[in-house]
Amino acid sequence: MFDHSDEIRPGKTLLIYIHNVCIICQLAEFLDKVDCLMGDIIEVFPKSLESGDVASIKFIPSKPICVEKFDDYPSLGCFVIRDMNRTLAVGIIQHVDTITTAISNIRMDLTAHDRKKQAKTYLGK
Repeated sequence: MFDHSDEIRPGKTLLIYIHNVCIICQLAEFLDKVDCLMGDIIEVFPKSLESGDVASIKFIPSKPICVEKFDDYPSLGCFVIRDMNRTLAVGIIQHVDTITTAISNIRMDLTAHDRKKQAKTYLGK
């Protein structure tokens, strides 16, 4: 985390830039705080982050986006966190929770429902 006057807590919504996408994300939780020199975990599930901290965070985008892990595609696995026209942090994507099956099921259900609705309208029922 770069120079920031306030501490950041889970639940805050910030702009996250991932390759060519700018999206609002909520910081869900801080998984751990890491010593930047040694790479050791200093604190697990810290309550807040301050300027100069290195941490693993979990964030939830406001809508589904396509991202890649840094290990798989380094050029696509980087992000920048900004707030009020200031860069707060930069990082890499270490893990991605996928929701593709849930989204496809919802789309299929809505499509089937829409077809029934259209058929009833067409038949005058």
